[in-house]
Amino acid sequence: MCGVGWSSLALAPLGALGVAAFALMLFLFGVGAVLIFINFLALRQAVTPAPMLGRMTSTMRWLILLPAGPGALFGGWIGEQFGLRATLAFSGVASLLLAAVAWRQRAIRDLRTLPSPDPELDDAEAVAD
Repeated sequence: MCGVGWSSLALAPLGALGVAAFALMLFLFGVGAVLIFINFLALRQAVTPAPMLGRMTSTMRWLILLPAGPGALFGGWIGEQFGLRATLAFSGVASLLLAAVAWRQRAIRDLRTLPSPDPELDDAEAVAD
């Protein structure tokens, strides 16, 4: 949904229709972000043993936020060299390609219920602490 929003904004005309396209992009981005993060966080927490939840959350925040700085610089460079529309088009197409790659992963596509963490890992972690 985010990729569709960014791609549509890259093609948006000037004027009132462009403002409507911007509003549509914000809506699609908001809905897409909520849907991905709810599923992403629920799956991560479902497979992580309880004693490891804090460590997993802090590690994942670092892994998710670390690419933000270089990504912002790269997006700014694309915008400076090729313009805002090209940057939005690149972001939209790249996110749609990533979504297609993720969709092809059988483990993700076939997941219907949240898995449970291994109870032995809970016991082993409790003993180690």
